[in-house]
Amino acid sequence: MKNQRPGILVVVAYFLISLVYNAVVPLWETPDEVGHFGYIVHIVQHRSLPRMEVGHLGEAHQPPLYYLLGALMVAPVNLDDPTGALQHNPRFIWSGGGTEPNIGFHSPEEFQFPYRGWALGLHLVRLLSSLLGTGTVWFVYRVARQIFPNQQTLPALAAATIAFNPQFLFITSSANNDNLLAFTTTGLLWYTLDLQERIAQRVPVSLLRWVGLGGWIWAILMTKWTGLAVVGVAVLALLAVGWQSRQASRMVRGLAIALLLAAVGTSWWWLRNWRLYGDPLGWQAYQQVFAVNLRSTPLTLSDVQAMFRTQYRSLWGVFGWMTVYAPPWFYRVTLWMGGAALLGWTVQIPLRRFRSYNLGGLLFLLAAGLAQEGFLLWIAQRANESMWQGRYLFPVVAPIAVLLAGGWAGWAPRRLKVLLGAFLGLAELGVALFLALVVIRNAYAPPLTPDRVVIPNPVHVQFGDQFLLRGYEVRQRPGQMTVVLYWEALRQPDFDYSVFVHLMQGDQLIGQRDHPPGGDRSHPPTTWHPGELVIDPHPVPVPLCFSGKVEIRTGIYNWMTGERLPILQEGQPVGDWILLSEAPVNPIPHWLLWPSILAIGAVLVYFGLRVFQRPPGCRRAAE
Repeated sequence: MKNQRPGILVVVAYFLISLVYNAVVPLWETPDEVGHFGYIVHIVQHRSLPRMEVGHLGEAHQPPLYYLLGALMVAPVNLDDPTGALQHNPRFIWSGGGTEPNIGFHSPEEFQFPYRGWALGLHLVRLLSSLLGTGTVWFVYRVARQIFPNQQTLPALAAATIAFNPQFLFITSSANNDNLLAFTTTGLLWYTLDLQERIAQRVPVSLLRWVGLGGWIWAILMTKWTGLAVVGVAVLALLAVGWQSRQASRMVRGLAIALLLAAVGTSWWWLRNWRLYGDPLGWQAYQQVFAVNLRSTPLTLSDVQAMFRTQYRSLWGVFGWMTVYAPPWFYRVTLWMGGAALLGWTVQIPLRRFRSYNLGGLLFLLAAGLAQEGFLLWIAQRANESMWQGRYLFPVVAPIAVLLAGGWAGWAPRRLKVLLGAFLGLAELGVALFLALVVIRNAYAPPLTPDRVVIPNPVHVQFGDQFLLRGYEVRQRPGQMTVVLYWEALRQPDFDYSVFVHLMQGDQLIGQRDHPPGGDRSHPPTTWHPGELVIDPHPVPVPLCFSGKVEIRTGIYNWMTGERLPILQEGQPVGDWILLSEAPVNPIPHWLLWPSILAIGAVLVYFGLRVFQRPPGCRRAAE
């Protein structure tokens, strides 16, 4: 247990952060969460499994294991209480011409703790997913221990790589059967590695262990069919080990027991599909119901490139219904880290640092990862972009984590691997919290309204029939005056107008700042809603030596034509700009300005002399 403390610490940290994601991500704002929870509600309310129906894009085609577990969590909840139930947003980005990332409207009641009604039910299912994610992280740690048997840092780093992956946290904190699939496939990989070790060492494998293997395969088949590739690689790997150790007949008998148990345990599901839809997979009915998700043209090379690009980004951090992206620097960093891991493995080859690794197990994991990607490419020939999401690689998170951790370790001497692992783990944890508390929460923050904000210096100035200036604020620091404007949308603006702020002394322009209000937060005027309040800061540069009073003027104009919106009073235009106030500019005090300039000059002179000074060795050589 002592040697497993780093892994336990990572698992506990994952669970706590997953609770943060559970609370921060609004209800229904994860891929297909509406359909997954609807499946569970159907089981609870009708005591039966749902059927595929044309015109209803639910999850009825999915095997039921995850949903049966979810129904146990939801059974005590009063679903007659509609608190938190989905209220569709007609401006949702996938609804046809929409521009908003949220699939639903969110009331304050759904965020109030303790939860109740539908909000409580969905949060309980999300908790189930977090528990499954906890198990997945633990199995990743156990798999990494099998690959790096003489290491303590690398298994913990591998577990942290998945535990603090923002996309993994996002999905495993939502209602989604991918979470049970990731748990079962990662468990199967660990179980297979354990069986391989026993067989290679000629340790007898009991009947109970073959039954356990059948249980893992049964659980995968009863969760989601996208885990079939991992099952196939696991079976082939065991056959290969049995052949190498000259125990092929015993291996075949054991695998036959496991596969027979899995087949018998899942037979009722195939028979049900045959009776309802005419084939064991329900494929004919699926083609009719989900025709919108099937390809109508052959897969091209450009499609494959787009698939890899989308898959990569959404493996690490694309949130919402693929509508909320992380900052660009995040994707660049993940790409650099992936490249560093690849180069790290090449560094280890000539130095033979990997001699202590379980190379057979490493090849098995690599084969599982490649098989899963190949399986997804095969599916992509029939399905459209909906199958390009990175979460479909979650069945092989263990191979991904092991390969990344092993590659990064190739750059570090043995004594520094602990420091490297701690640094990378803490950095990943910090990024995961930043994306949850800043990026995701801000993406779904409800619009501000005038009654929710204390507006300084209130005014009431109408620009055209679209904007109302409600107030302003002036802040100063040396070299800059920031004018904060508080705009209310009278209706949804028809153009991304710009706002100008001029600092004037008489007819002389002292400083100026122009930009679309809200544009700095990707919220320009055309995305505003009637009654919404937008806080619009304008940092205006001011000459350091300037002193005196300035007039602060502002107005709105069409940046394409230069035409200004008129200021209206009682429906009549009275001008196209307004004087907000007069404000004194506070220059840098002379007693501080000149010493600062002299100090900077002295530093530059000192370093200049050091650069041009001839080194002693050169002087001796000249002599």
